Amino acid sequence: MPFTVLSLGIVYSSKRRWIGAAIGGYIGLCVAAVCAGIEFGLQPLLLHTANGTALYSPYGLSVAVPAMLFAHMIVAGPVEAVVTAMVIAVFTPLGLLASGAAWGEWGGDDIQSKLGFVPEGFQKFGDFWNHAVLKDYGIAGYDQTFWQQALGYLLSAFVGVLVIGLITFAIGRFVSKKRQSQS
Repeated sequence: MPFTVLSLGIVYSSKRRWIGAAIGGYIGLCVAAVCAGIEFGLQPLLLHTANGTALYSPYGLSVAVPAMLFAHMIVAGPVEAVVTAMVIAVFTPLGLLASGAAWGEWGGDDIQSKLGFVPEGFQKFGDFWNHAVLKDYGIAGYDQTFWQQALGYLLSAFVGVLVIGLITFAIGRFVSKKRQSQS
């Protein structure tokens, strides 16, 4: 019987997970290669000397994108697919067996037991996180059933993306206003 995982009520066999991971790894690497090719290809247009000589990448889009994509589709992509599938196959079950918090998600007691002391900055702000609304990716004041844990993770992810988006938007507005005032 194949190893199965129950996720939000849907059973996925390990074979489907490995195949999905391999396809995702391959496509992700190829998309990244296209993006890098575009970055290389735009450099001669955007970053050049007064006489038009490229400062960094000398090849335009018609050379950079196919060169990056071909190498990654033929060589690096299949290697990425195999490595990603193997990581899912080998390390995911090991992660399920691991005990304790994920690396870096420690509280003061965890750090004390690992290091023998708690860094000063951590002590100073450690209590701040004890009052967080989404502490431990859960909803404060609720027992953590499977569905509440799933909702807590999704809500935490949404809030995190929203905060990062708002910070990025604010920085963009600030830089845009600063450029407008300088011109």
